[in-house]
Amino acid sequence: MRDGTEYYLRNATSRDAGLIATWLEDPRDCRMAIGHAPLTDRDFQGWLEAEDQRCWILDGPDGPLGYGEIWVDETARDLELAHLMVSPKHRNQGLGRLLTALLFERGRQYGFPSVFMRIYPENAPALNCYASAGFTRVSDRTSDMGPQWVWLAKFYDGAHCV
Repeated sequence: MRDGTEYYLRNATSRDAGLIATWLEDPRDCRMAIGHAPLTDRDFQGWLEAEDQRCWILDGPDGPLGYGEIWVDETARDLELAHLMVSPKHRNQGLGRLLTALLFERGRQYGFPSVFMRIYPENAPALNCYASAGFTRVSDRTSDMGPQWVWLAKFYDGAHCV
């Protein structure tokens, strides 16, 4: 709840693709959120069908307000939040932080110690948002997708990076 209003996560479906594409019409926004532009129906359908991804919509009184994914890595026993976005007309109202917090709490069910995020360094609004949700930079995390990321982490119940 925020300001007396109920917000909740629901499973994303293929019916959400068109709306989410409108949130990413700006090519820079699209690149910051998903790594390329434009978002296609095929991209979105791939996210929904991926076995290791859980896709969520942040819903509220105005309908869908945000989108994000939890990527589940059973081998590494950690989670990654990905493709987080908020409707342009609802940005700068704390909904990105709320979406991040709700996804983090949803991830608790997996019993893993940590949640990671990777962000483009030039995406200052996202870095600030995730820091305000309790994520901190981790310097020893790498990716086979390239060195261009800033890695952030948040740990459950006192767990920490070793």
